Amino acid sequence: KLKGDKKKMANKPYDNFVLGNEIKDQLVSHLNHSIFCKADTDLVGTVGMEKHIHRYFGQVGTDATASGAEELAVGAGNTKSIEASFTEEIYKIKLVQANGVWHDEDEMKDPYIPFTISKKVGTDLFNKLNADIVGEFGKATITTAVTGTDFFGAIVETQAQMKTDFTEDPSTGNGMFLLVNPKNYAKLRKALGENLKYVESFSRVGYVGTVAGANVFVSNACPDGEAYLATNEAVTVFYKAMDKAELVDEGNRAGDEANTRKNTLYGRAYYVAALTDATKAAKLTIA
Repeated sequence: KLKGDKKKMANKPYDNFVLGNEIKDQLVSHLNHSIFCKADTDLVGTVGMEKHIHRYFGQVGTDATASGAEELAVGAGNTKSIEASFTEEIYKIKLVQANGVWHDEDEMKDPYIPFTISKKVGTDLFNKLNADIVGEFGKATITTAVTGTDFFGAIVETQAQMKTDFTEDPSTGNGMFLLVNPKNYAKLRKALGENLKYVESFSRVGYVGTVAGANVFVSNACPDGEAYLATNEAVTVFYKAMDKAELVDEGNRAGDEANTRKNTLYGRAYYVAALTDATKAAKLTIA
């Protein structure tokens, strides 16, 4: 009730039309990228600073034999030593930001406008991060060309080159997966026919079948002509703890924004997506 006249505030209906809230789906990929990579939330630094990624491997220093372990007689010592070496790749910390703007009058006319803008801000950040993650799989040094329609043979040959165990359970995030775009997935289905096995219980995570024990996921973020066979140990996304969304609204507007009743929503993230274990990822090229 209002003070003084004790009248109730009347509801204001929309005149002569029905309001429909329809937000177009703008996700490039509906897949949760946490299935395909590891997350590290301890990123330190600011935009433009370098992060050096060392990919280590151990080798026997004195000869080319595969093992440095030796069977020794009494009083004898090792004749070989294991040494560590690495390759280095330099990444720069990225600041990715999106913002949306609306005025108080816009929200009065249509209360869905702030929600629509906030969804779009989050969607664009998600799409950018997904694109960078998929781009790291594209750096895989293990590569196999699919000959004709022999997808099964190419996948089996590629698995033999990878230093990893795999499981057929993708729900734990530990399984080997095959990431393809819709066009290449159509080729895969036609080539394999009944060899592509479907498991209904995994439909909620976008899992559509298995090939040689690898779970198949479809994403528009994967480029045409390539497919990636990997585990989630291949790529790491380093996040900064201060990632957040910030709304410049009625409570903290100043100057011209307060004068014009302007609202601005910022969504931002500091991160580095990097291929940290090249032995756990491979690239299939598809003619």
